[in-house]
Amino acid sequence: MWPRADIKSALCKAYTEQVAYDPFAITGFLFTMTLTEKGKTLEDAQREVSAKFFDAYRIGFVYWPIVQTYNFAFVRPKNQVVVASFFSILWTAFLSYVKYVELQQKDGQHHLDLKLRKLYEWLK
Repeated sequence: MWPRADIKSALCKAYTEQVAYDPFAITGFLFTMTLTEKGKTLEDAQREVSAKFFDAYRIGFVYWPIVQTYNFAFVRPKNQVVVASFFSILWTAFLSYVKYVELQQKDGQHHLDLKLRKLYEWLK
């Protein structure tokens, strides 16, 4: 679709991937991990996703385009899977942190704890 290896094509590829794939990946991760916990129900999984999805997605919207733009623009195609896999391990570790961070009640809504908020502010 974008055969060139320039910055413009790399940005298009990165943001297309981010919009098309990441919402499903984050939702699937949070939902499935909640269901694998003993005693958790579908309602628990839905609550978990609705409470944590947008914070994780916003951070992913900063993280993945940077990683993938670099990957698509500067890494040889035969090595792109290795680079993406390495950064995927880091992303999965982050999602695991998001999954298991305690929710705090604030103004009647769930919010992730202060550490995650500070990380998001730092990435902006």
